[in-house]
Amino acid sequence: MTPQKRAEYLDLFRQFATDWLNREEGERHNRTAKEAAAAGRENFRHLLSEIQQGNDVGTAPLRLLLPHFGSQTIRDGGMWVSHAPAIRGSAEGYLSAQWVPKRELPTTAAALIRFVQTCNDHPDQLAEACQQFAALACTKGLQTGMVTPILNALRPDTFILLNNRSRTVLNYFAETTVGHAIAEYPRANALGLSLIAEVTTEMLELAGRYDLHVTHLFDHFSHFLVAIKPDLLHPPSKGKRANLPFRLTEATHFALPTCWQRSIPIRRFAKSAWSIYPRRFGLPARCRTTIGG
Repeated sequence: MTPQKRAEYLDLFRQFATDWLNREEGERHNRTAKEAAAAGRENFRHLLSEIQQGNDVGTAPLRLLLPHFGSQTIRDGGMWVSHAPAIRGSAEGYLSAQWVPKRELPTTAAALIRFVQTCNDHPDQLAEACQQFAALACTKGLQTGMVTPILNALRPDTFILLNNRSRTVLNYFAETTVGHAIAEYPRANALGLSLIAEVTTEMLELAGRYDLHVTHLFDHFSHFLVAIKPDLLHPPSKGKRANLPFRLTEATHFALPTCWQRSIPIRRFAKSAWSIYPRRFGLPARCRTTIGG
């Protein structure tokens, strides 16, 4: 980070630690994240145990390793509910509806558990693992926001959680343009860990009492900046497009900050929200970006 960006980061992090993390909403988010990480680790151990016993796990890795929104149906189905959800409904339904034929889902599940196990056991092979995973036709649609929550739950010291929110914050402070594709994750992860290392001492001084790993603090900080207080980050310069990491479609309406969801009715949102509300958000009507995970 530049000195200016570093100073801005610490100023905003101080607000995050004092005005949100220690409040009821922040504490609830923290508890949910810890519970989700613990559940994700247990799911991974369970899958490995089943595989080692020679049992066919079928599509279970999709249900147990991908981050779901926490509806009652999802909880009753035993799917992994994450504090950083990327899938509304079941993973099988999401993938088979948009990306992968239903008959190929077991192959997708096998590729997912193999990828996660490789990264967990051999983190030095991240770049190769990401390239191989991204090259498979059966993994189409599985991007960083879906795959990295479990990696971060397993190895928070090695892997950052990279979704729409954390990627927005990383791109802003590192002044870069990493995307959502899994092939870009090794570079994004290295940038994220480097950025966090620059401010680790101050982050722990301000929020060390919450017993959170610094990568988890960065994830919560990103949630705060993008979902809770989106006006705190400087807006894009005049004449430049905003660096928003998602396509504006009905499918990603729920990935937007809550305040934006309330401002944009879902039926109008599906028609292209920026065309309807270009002035409200300071964006050109033609501004559209690619879907993020």
